[in-house]
Amino acid sequence: MKFNKRAEFSLKLLILIILICFLIFDYFVQVHIPKLNMRGIPTLERLSIYYCYFTTQSNYLVVIFLFYSLFLKQKYDKKVPFGLELGITVYITITMLVFWIGLLSSRDEMWSYTYVHWISTTILHLIIPIVMITNFLLSCGDVYQCPRNHSKFTLYGITAYPLAYLVLIMGRGEFRYRMYGEKFFNDVYEVSNGVWHMRPGSVWSQSDVGIFGHGMQPYTSQMWYPYWFLNMHNARLGGIDSVTNEYVEWKNYDIPWIMMVGYLVGAVIAITTLVMSLQFFYLYINNKKFYRWHDIDGNILDKEAHDYHLIHRKFTMNQQKVYRKQKEVEKKVEWKLWRQNLKYMSFTEKIKSLFEMHNQSLLKKRLHAAAVRLERKKKKQEKINLKKWLDTLKTIERAQVIENLKEAKRYQKLVKRGVVIYNIKRIEKST
Repeated sequence: MKFNKRAEFSLKLLILIILICFLIFDYFVQVHIPKLNMRGIPTLERLSIYYCYFTTQSNYLVVIFLFYSLFLKQKYDKKVPFGLELGITVYITITMLVFWIGLLSSRDEMWSYTYVHWISTTILHLIIPIVMITNFLLSCGDVYQCPRNHSKFTLYGITAYPLAYLVLIMGRGEFRYRMYGEKFFNDVYEVSNGVWHMRPGSVWSQSDVGIFGHGMQPYTSQMWYPYWFLNMHNARLGGIDSVTNEYVEWKNYDIPWIMMVGYLVGAVIAITTLVMSLQFFYLYINNKKFYRWHDIDGNILDKEAHDYHLIHRKFTMNQQKVYRKQKEVEKKVEWKLWRQNLKYMSFTEKIKSLFEMHNQSLLKKRLHAAAVRLERKKKKQEKINLKKWLDTLKTIERAQVIENLKEAKRYQKLVKRGVVIYNIKRIEKST
């Protein structure tokens, strides 16, 4: 479905306005209707935690990006640089995947949500990511993006933001733990008959925490680190009950140090791998879409050539499917005939036939393995010969030859995938 430029701009502007209104609404939710595990924290501290979430930052980046892209399109009729669009798409995808796969395993998160927060978090972690991913899928495919060139700089540039975020959040967490550790917890909270209250005369007693009254809960490790797997302190939050005179534990983060390090290292490796993998995944989508409407040299296809290519591709796929089915039928027929012949054989002939069949099967496997080894050996020797030849060239010439060889290999893969080698109209004009 295609829109004219004015309709497309109006639709995107409407979506942008809705997203901005939602972020304003979500801000007021954080201020006036905080989650259950945030009701014992002053407003400024809640906002500090809220804006340290990668979720919040990535959603704000999406809105800023959409505004910037509309501005560029309307004012200068230009598109946002692909690397910027790719980076924002990767970040918001990380937000969606990490929340729905990992953070829902946190009990503190699950139990702290009311229906308002579930609506809010669904929009933040599902609707907005889908909007951004859809925007990328619709806008990509105009220019071929070489994965090799992407790996030289853009890959690390996009990965730098999550790593910088991690460093800053870990530093902030250490600072806040020293400021809001166990001692501060006991200074601002007290427990009476199992119910937690704000301690009268404490630093926070004159703040806006008191408006929440019943149902107020003390803070958790989110006071220091926004995500549970970043916590690196064996803290025990609790206090002496003023009625029973017994120690009441609120949260216990006393786990083996090696487990803490394992959580952190595992999370860093998993998220870094995800950031890099998603970049190449979206690059693959962009390039696949590019070659749907371009030939192998990057020339745009007209509708006739595009339709012909789709029909030809479908025909080729059907041929391959028929060929595979034919081979399967031949194997089944051969197997059935062999089993039928066994019925009319003596015991000795049956044993002999079984051995022959086993030997034939074994011979086929060995011949196939030998052919594979021979092919590998041949390729290895070709690489050795190529390396020896490259060593005889000058440095500049060697770099050019290597680049040309890589490009030739890419063309070979494109041809194998069925990318259009030539445009029908260009052939007609040349003849």
